[in-house]
Amino acid sequence: MSVLPSVQPFHAIAYPIDPLLALEISRKYAAHCSIIASRFALSPFNHLASVPVKQEGGSERLRVGYVSSDFGNHPLSHLMGSVFGMHDRENVEVFCYALSPNDGTEWRQRIQSEAEHFIEVSAMSSDMIAKLINEDKIQILVNLNGYTKGARNEIFAMQPAPIQVSYMGFPGTTGTTYIDYLERYPLGSIKVLIWLTTSKVCTNTIPYKQGSTPNDRVKSEGPPSRRHKKLRPHLLQEVQIRRTNRFGIEYRSDEILDKTN
Repeated sequence: MSVLPSVQPFHAIAYPIDPLLALEISRKYAAHCSIIASRFALSPFNHLASVPVKQEGGSERLRVGYVSSDFGNHPLSHLMGSVFGMHDRENVEVFCYALSPNDGTEWRQRIQSEAEHFIEVSAMSSDMIAKLINEDKIQILVNLNGYTKGARNEIFAMQPAPIQVSYMGFPGTTGTTYIDYLERYPLGSIKVLIWLTTSKVCTNTIPYKQGSTPNDRVKSEGPPSRRHKKLRPHLLQEVQIRRTNRFGIEYRSDEILDKTN
């Protein structure tokens, strides 16, 4: 049986500890998830050979799966409520796998109605969920929990999809060998964590506003100082300041001035 550190990975982000120690904490939790996954004694999943998608001249749509326990009244759904229905259905097929029961809120109902496929798997065991994901032929599987409440990271340790990504729920490295990418927005505040990540970094440079629709989505128009009024009308000013962390790495920090201050 693996022994977990008393400090959880999510808390390690906030504590003033050495980033190398935070990375080691994540690695311990990742190893624990692998042990849990191994207890199901599943054979390795077979992944289909790369299928040419429509955007590359093929005939198939890209299949993207999102796994989360936070499809409901939770900050993740508040921030991403519009995302799941905004994919281009001509080229992308979206699957949402809900690890939690329906909480009856408008947030849950919105995602459930806008996502092309919404499957509640809260009553299923982790190995059955992994099998379902593999049977759905998901090509990119996105972990929206990371090391947060309700997560079932052992699903990702079973590697049901050929490409697995960490996004939104946990802003640091997962310390795993089974998460291929960490997607982030280009904010300097997590530069050190990105520097120590065990996954490749995929930067999303097209911001969106909460509750947006495909028609009013705002694309990047350069530095935040030139686009903040469209994205965040309640803010007076948003500027970027160059800072240097304790490792001598220079990064840009977003500083926001609110009209109410």
